[in-house]
Amino acid sequence: MIVRLEAYYDGLPSFGSAGPSSFSITGILRLLFDAESEEVVGPTTAKDKYVNEGQLLENDSIASQKVSDEKVEDSKTAPVEGRFRDRLAGQIAMFLSQMASPPFAERCSATQMVQAVAFPLAVALRGQRRGWVSTDVAEKWALEIFAILFRGRAQKSGGLLRVVEQRYVRNDQHPIFTEVVGDGTLWMVLLATLGSTSWQGVGTDIDKAVALREVFTAPQLLTDALPARVSGLLGKIRINDARTYLADVAPNATQLLNDIEHTLSQTWKDELRLQGEHGITHKVGDLLWREKVGWAICLLECTTKTGQSLKVRLRGVEKVVMSGYYVSVSELASRDAKLARLIGQLRSTVPLSYSEHFFNLNPPALAEDVHPI
Repeated sequence: MIVRLEAYYDGLPSFGSAGPSSFSITGILRLLFDAESEEVVGPTTAKDKYVNEGQLLENDSIASQKVSDEKVEDSKTAPVEGRFRDRLAGQIAMFLSQMASPPFAERCSATQMVQAVAFPLAVALRGQRRGWVSTDVAEKWALEIFAILFRGRAQKSGGLLRVVEQRYVRNDQHPIFTEVVGDGTLWMVLLATLGSTSWQGVGTDIDKAVALREVFTAPQLLTDALPARVSGLLGKIRINDARTYLADVAPNATQLLNDIEHTLSQTWKDELRLQGEHGITHKVGDLLWREKVGWAICLLECTTKTGQSLKVRLRGVEKVVMSGYYVSVSELASRDAKLARLIGQLRSTVPLSYSEHFFNLNPPALAEDVHPI
């Protein structure tokens, strides 16, 4: 197992010079879909002029075999030593840091972007089953990946998906981007990963809802998707209740989150002023929000006044922000019945451990009318 996880890391898409170490998207997806099917892989990415950056196409089958040949772990397997878990966590943390860097967004191919997103998600899923990755670490990776892909790490910086797409547009290569990214495979992997993840951190129900909305309303991920292909992949996915999650939870969470933000947009400025005048106690897990910035989660209880610091989770990472910059949605909801009801509905729609909650339900068949928007 140690050797194979070393092989995983050695196969990460190269962020430096284009070296022959990139991991095949075919192998990554076989962690999530039935390996026996030849229909798992999306349309060929041969037209992506940068497809050879960091990728050995002739060794593709070897890279895939490293993943697909693995057997389900034996329950008697010896526990993984902490130093090995720490090493893997450190490597993935470095990987995510480089993935979030402007240089990567400026030069990666669409194929590399898909690989970079899918790889840590696949490692997290398999690693949790084998004791290499704790729930907390997997949760942190997921939060960061979705923030990098859709929001970036700085306000108004734009997510990796948008930055790469704009570069392809400028180079008159948008059809290539559409073929690589828009066939529905990455869209489904992202949503299904959210569906299989048991998040237990404070405020992660809202984090998951935000991530669901971002994936579900990203037209780039489905521009070239055929309903028959999406339905076929759903039948092969290795995640409990993926059909129900895609057809029910994602659209409902998206609508509820939109309703909450619409409600907040009408009152948040006045409420922010009142909270600043009276002073409030921020509690661990409190929801914070600001228009055009989005959501943050309070991580450390403190009684504050405007201008003091506040520790939060913002765009997937811990940060210190000024108290008084965000309105406390939790404080407002304690006095606003409509807002409290909407937040309650959202939290019941996006359970932290979806597959456990819905394990005994028979998921409905996905019709061809499931749309992202």
